[in-house]
Amino acid sequence: MIRASRIALAGVLAGAAAVVALCMCPAPPSQGPGRLAIEGAAHALPGAAVVVGPSRQPSVTSFPGTVQFEAWLKTTSSLRGIDLDGDWGHLDGAGKLIPSRSIRLRFDQLLTLQGEASLEAISSYVDASSRRALGDDGGHQLLDVWNRYLTLLRKSNATGLDLTDARNWSIVLSERHEARRAALGVNWATAFFEQDEAEFDAWNRQLLSQSPQPSHPSEIDPSTLTTEGRDRLQQEQAAWKDWESRLAQARTQWNSIRVQPGLSQEARRAEIEAWIGAHFDAAEQRRVHALLGPDLQRVDAPH
Repeated sequence: MIRASRIALAGVLAGAAAVVALCMCPAPPSQGPGRLAIEGAAHALPGAAVVVGPSRQPSVTSFPGTVQFEAWLKTTSSLRGIDLDGDWGHLDGAGKLIPSRSIRLRFDQLLTLQGEASLEAISSYVDASSRRALGDDGGHQLLDVWNRYLTLLRKSNATGLDLTDARNWSIVLSERHEARRAALGVNWATAFFEQDEAEFDAWNRQLLSQSPQPSHPSEIDPSTLTTEGRDRLQQEQAAWKDWESRLAQARTQWNSIRVQPGLSQEARRAEIEAWIGAHFDAAEQRRVHALLGPDLQRVDAPH
């Protein structure tokens, strides 16, 4: 069972690697609904950067207005004859747009039209259709989310996804997690991506549990090394000891800040991030967030 699941997962990830490359290029105008699977796979990989922007294809359909776009969408486009995924969302009693994954599903499906229609035409359709469904103010709110979502999809990641190293996944997921919240805000990022991130984290944990861990420097026999090797080993042992000590301090500091009375969640988070920034360099900070992520989530829990 475990072997079968690993084979299946490897297939998904190998296919997704190709998907990332596809999503980095303009799509041919003849592609049909199958592109939805491509977009979905790209989103399932937190390291994937999906490039969105005005198509440079000379054969892209142009539209005098939204009415013509809607007619084309229903009768000629690759999405003709089907109901769009998701919806335009709903407003609460105060007229505020409620964050919902169903909105992202609709966004993603409409983005599969790139190559057939320009991003400007798709955006105009999003604006007009959401205003009809939600009213002018609600449509304005939705268009703001749409634009922030496009900004997120254009963003590349500092750390590339290494499909052969499960430990790399935690770092990539942590970076993508933060990028999504920076672009969309916590509530919208959670609504859009919580399910995907949970599934990806489960894959990561499964693979980590089945992957051999790197040797700790203390497990290496110095007698098997040259003089130069022993010197290097001593340096590695000292660096490893320093890292483990600072990581333990970070965990202790986390737990201390969590129980401090009178601090808001934002203040706790700010104090934690300031402490991490003072004790770890940029690369180390990504590792700290990846390794202590569950503890950081508990910091945000009500006390």
